[in-house]
Amino acid sequence: MGPALSMGLAQSAAMLARATALLALAATAACVDPADDLATDDITAPDGDDTGKADAATELKVRVGDTSVWVSSVLARKPYNNGQAWVLHARASRTITDANAYIFDDVFGEVNLASPRTFDVAFGTTSSGPMLDGVNQFLSMGFVASAGRPDHLTARVIVRPRIVDSAGSSKIAFTAEVTPVVYDGHTVWRVLARTTVAATAVTATVGGAPAAVHPIDATHVAIDLERDQLIAVAGVSTADVAVTATIGTAAVTRRGHVAMTIKKLGLTAADPYDTWPSATCTDATRACLRGLGETLDVGACGDALTVRACSGEIGARVDGATLAATNDATDARLADPAGFASDATGLVGADHAASFTDAVRARTHAAAQTLGGRWYLSATVRGARLAAAVDGALDAAYARPLALVPAHAPVPGDAAATRQVVADAVLAYVATQDYLHSEFGRSLDDLAREFRAQHVASLRAFRETEDIFVDPAHPDRPIYLGAWLGAHTEVTIDQPTGAAVNVLVELD
Repeated sequence: MGPALSMGLAQSAAMLARATALLALAATAACVDPADDLATDDITAPDGDDTGKADAATELKVRVGDTSVWVSSVLARKPYNNGQAWVLHARASRTITDANAYIFDDVFGEVNLASPRTFDVAFGTTSSGPMLDGVNQFLSMGFVASAGRPDHLTARVIVRPRIVDSAGSSKIAFTAEVTPVVYDGHTVWRVLARTTVAATAVTATVGGAPAAVHPIDATHVAIDLERDQLIAVAGVSTADVAVTATIGTAAVTRRGHVAMTIKKLGLTAADPYDTWPSATCTDATRACLRGLGETLDVGACGDALTVRACSGEIGARVDGATLAATNDATDARLADPAGFASDATGLVGADHAASFTDAVRARTHAAAQTLGGRWYLSATVRGARLAAAVDGALDAAYARPLALVPAHAPVPGDAAATRQVVADAVLAYVATQDYLHSEFGRSLDDLAREFRAQHVASLRAFRETEDIFVDPAHPDRPIYLGAWLGAHTEVTIDQPTGAAVNVLVELD
């Protein structure tokens, strides 16, 4: 087939598609002005930048069948049903008889016809998950019959959070769009920031609370907002996303607010599901995902909806069977007489070991459960992530056992009970200290994980065997001597009450 013939066929196919669209509209609008003969109109909001204002008065416009529809560019956050809602405001050039909002054939969003040609759609902030994910939100509108114009049109809206009203150091800038991506098996909302030159350190806060920062390169970072974080700050004028970068010897900061904005707006007289079909797994996305290897971050292959379309073909989900198997393996680990079961008596004493084990079991099961439903690129990644969740819960239990069981009560004159009080006093003391900025150079959690056997052994020694020193000048204040992780340790007991009154862990 020659190039000219190939081009002619392509043009003919395009003309046929155009004619089909026109005929579909003509069936409901016989006398449409030639300027309004489109069966579908689409618009994508301009990217802009992070300094743009969150102006709800700005509108996007689409027009089909001699009918115009305007939608506010920004969803306003307002009180709603004893809570909060993001409210989309729309208006039309004709009188509206009815309107409803839906996704996937399900009602989604509460419509209020404010006037004959305007309506609002309220999306409760705590029930707006699909909208935050960026799915097609449909707004169905019926109109008063008018010769030559359709009686029914459907708008399609895609909402996207954006960084707006950014201010602060010019050495930092945000990418305006906040994109839903899949990271660690679930959807997060990614804020991208960049510095004009390489930064030696970058931190971030969301609504004033510390947020995780993922370095991309020397001048780019990602801040991933969890769903609850996004809901808490989007549309709130007093909450922001802040990035602080150390450039040279100076720390500079830039802040921006998060607004819920319209990314795409469309209007059609045809079937909206045919006009705007849901995402499907394309060859390009499939190849991209398979090329990522065993990573937690799949954002490079597209937004969350794009990559999740392939979740039925690629990867492994944390399902009920996987969670049950993980919990069974954890329970066996906790019952190991040469492992955790022995360590428990050293950590909290034989009399508290059973309740401690029950509490740890609940914590580890809960840690695995938080990953329920998540999707990973392979069973290997899934298994590693579940193992890390369980290990993290165990690390916390080893480092801070008294967060799970109560300390022993003092019993004056009872030598065995006093030893339990001594060991508990060491645990309580080390839980309050900053060992990251000491000669240890590690957090307590890291120390308890890296030197687990020594940590347990030192506590067991206090509970069972450590020496007691009695100063003749203070016979009622015996001092129990030992070494926590090799550091000289003393616990002073008030003999009349049996309580610990002083703890010393001696570091240089």
